[in-house]
Amino acid sequence: MRGNVVFVAAVVLMLVLSGCSKSVDGSMAKSVDAVKQTDQSKDASAGVADRKESSESKQQEGKSDKVTESKPKTKEEKSRSEADDVTMYAPKENIVKHFAGKGNEFATYSSETSGKQEALLAIVDHSGADVLKVYRVTPEQITWIYEQGGFPGGDMPDLKALEAKSNKHEVLLKAPLKRNATFDGWTIVETGAKVALPYGTLPDVVIVQKKGANGDVTTRYWAKQLGIVKTVYEFKGDDGKTYTISSELEKVDSK
Repeated sequence: MRGNVVFVAAVVLMLVLSGCSKSVDGSMAKSVDAVKQTDQSKDASAGVADRKESSESKQQEGKSDKVTESKPKTKEEKSRSEADDVTMYAPKENIVKHFAGKGNEFATYSSETSGKQEALLAIVDHSGADVLKVYRVTPEQITWIYEQGGFPGGDMPDLKALEAKSNKHEVLLKAPLKRNATFDGWTIVETGAKVALPYGTLPDVVIVQKKGANGDVTTRYWAKQLGIVKTVYEFKGDDGKTYTISSELEKVDSK
């Protein structure tokens, strides 16, 4: 009888343990499924976030591209840019300018635009001895780069070769063409001026001035398509008096 009781107790214990094992296995399965669902949910959320970030990045790149796009110039900006184009104040090719002078015998002279090669312009001044000058003309400035006194005339030499052995560097006119702008010792004292000359009244004249260490003052007048049309040089003599030498445009011939 006692043996039967022990046997029954053993059977009951096995059944209990079997039920617990199944319960544990079920719980563990449910836990694993829950973890899997959580991971899948995280992966889905991460995918959405990545797609959102990528979309926002593309939108930002698009905005950046739009920002870097160059805007077309306004009429005012274009007009101002054209007004500062210094090439307009270089003398035309194949003209001879005649100047009436006062205060010195060499103040009366003629200036001949003798040749052009790319940005280089050759000018021969006839005043006592003939002097060849070479200017480099760009939209930003007119620069005197070469000078040859006692020029014999005849065929014009290769200007690029003369540029290579430049013996001068003086900026004659420079952008921006606005009042009080300075360059190479010169100051723009007036723009858009009307100047009366023996040749006639010229508009849009730019007036520049340079003051020397000894008190002398040189003033030049630049006109469109003509270059320098008037020069005034003021200085003090040994007697303390102020003297003036001037040259004014009176005639223009075509070659």
